[in-house]
Amino acid sequence: MLSQITLWTERAGMLFDLVLLVRILALKLRRTYTFITLYALMGIFYDALALLMGIDSPEFRGIGILSKLIYAIVFPLASWDLFEEAKLTVDKVRKMAMSRMLTSLLLISLWGLLIAAFTGTDEGPQSQYLMRVSLIVWTGAIAASIAFLWVMRKGIKLNHWELPWNTVVWYRFFGLILLAEAASCALGLTLQFIHTSSPALAEQIAEIGDVVIDGFGILITAWCVYKLRAVPSDAKVENAPA
Repeated sequence: MLSQITLWTERAGMLFDLVLLVRILALKLRRTYTFITLYALMGIFYDALALLMGIDSPEFRGIGILSKLIYAIVFPLASWDLFEEAKLTVDKVRKMAMSRMLTSLLLISLWGLLIAAFTGTDEGPQSQYLMRVSLIVWTGAIAASIAFLWVMRKGIKLNHWELPWNTVVWYRFFGLILLAEAASCALGLTLQFIHTSSPALAEQIAEIGDVVIDGFGILITAWCVYKLRAVPSDAKVENAPA
């Protein structure tokens, strides 16, 4: 029963990823939000590979490891991109926050390479090394992106800036998506410890966690699709979405 729920939740997530991309293209938001469009395309590409290879296949697990490294780049870029309609207002604060985020990402990546190199055994497969690197870099990118959005929030509140409609929508969307990714990462790290003593329990918790996180992502994406608007000619909307 749980496996069927997981399967249908994953399929619903794929459908809403496609709806989000269609919405972006229909509203011609790709002209303003290049990296957010890339994020949506990445989601569709990843979903297509899941359908072709099978989610539980060894080949798709390898793709999953590489996808974390790719998303470690895409998430910071999308976080920067979501303020494009408000760039004339927030550009100074955004550049300052981004410089800090890039420094953090560089340090985290170097730290991840060192940890991955000095953990495990020399006889272990190369995939284990890549898994350790991708997990550390992916986690660092999520944390750095959340910190970036937090710094931007403080700057916006301090200066009493009024943001365009889509900027508020994207800010809330990616803020919640990043928190969901952080929860997924924390769950994955916790399950590694549980798996050593009780593999069956770890697998059951993982399935339940996937359903909850995927369901949360579906709700966020549906809300985002509904709230998005075409970019106005003056790139400014007076009222923020509820």
